[in-house]
Amino acid sequence: MAKYSASEETGNSPETITFHYLKSPAFRTLFSHGASVGGTPQGDVVLTPYIERMPIPTQAMHDWDNVKTAGEVKRGRVGKQVGQVCREGIVRELDVSVMFSLDVAEQIAKLLLAKVDELRESAGTKPNQ
Repeated sequence: MAKYSASEETGNSPETITFHYLKSPAFRTLFSHGASVGGTPQGDVVLTPYIERMPIPTQAMHDWDNVKTAGEVKRGRVGKQVGQVCREGIVRELDVSVMFSLDVAEQIAKLLLAKVDELRESAGTKPNQ
């Protein structure tokens, strides 16, 4: 709920308003190496961040070493890896897409550029041109 500084009884517009940020149970922090950007048929902007990583093998093949115990009973043990099945190339893993109206996308772009300039200036590097 918003907290108003002006009295609701007077009918005056508030001078300040407080917004409270509440995290949903699904809230989490994502890291991104980049993003895919597109549009919707309704004219909204779609931003899909991704992380890049090497593929994770879907299968691994190992030697099966048979071991004889004192009583001549055979027992198996996993040996060294001798192969694997894996995708080729680099994986871009997608976790979420965020849709914005054109106005909101423009506001976010300006906010991001201003933050980049601020952080570069505080780090002593050249601001974005």
